[in-house]
Amino acid sequence: MFLSSCLCLALPVLKVAFPILVKGDYTEAINYVPLFLIVAVASGYSVFIGNIFYAIKSTRVISTSTLVSGIVTVALAIPLIRALDANGANTAVLIGFLANIIIRFILLKKKISFDIPVKEIIFIGIWIAATAFVYGKADLPISIALFGINAAVALIAFRKDIAAF
Repeated sequence: MFLSSCLCLALPVLKVAFPILVKGDYTEAINYVPLFLIVAVASGYSVFIGNIFYAIKSTRVISTSTLVSGIVTVALAIPLIRALDANGANTAVLIGFLANIIIRFILLKKKISFDIPVKEIIFIGIWIAATAFVYGKADLPISIALFGINAAVALIAFRKDIAAF
C-alpha cells in the first residue's frame, strides 16, 4: 500500500515538474511516465512476494512464475507495441508482472494460507488508475488539486500507522 501511495503522490508532482525539468525533443516522454512508474510498482510487489518464497525455501515457485510472466510479456509485446507504441511495451511488461503476482499470490495462499487483501488490492487499483487518468488530462491547477486529494487519501489510509508513530 505504501509503494502505491508514493506513486499516487508522485504522479501529480511529476506532472508539474516535468515541463520545468524536460525541454525540447523529450517533452513527449511525459505521456509515458505514469505507465512506466506503475510497472515499477508492480515489479516491487512481485519482488516482495518472491522474497517470501525465498524465506520459506520454495524457490521453484519464483522460477516458474518468472518464466510464465516472461512468456506472457514476450507474447504480448509486439501486438501491444503496434497498438500503443512505447506504452505498448510498458503494458506488456505490466501484464506480465500482474500474471507473476497472481501466480505467486495463489501459490502463497496454498503454501502458508496467505490471506489475499482483495479489498485493498481493488482500492489501490482504482486509486492508481484514477490518478493516472487525471495525470493524462490535467493542467497545472488540477495536478496541484490531485496532489492534495491523494495526500488526504494517503493520510486517511495510513492514519493508524501515523497515530502509532
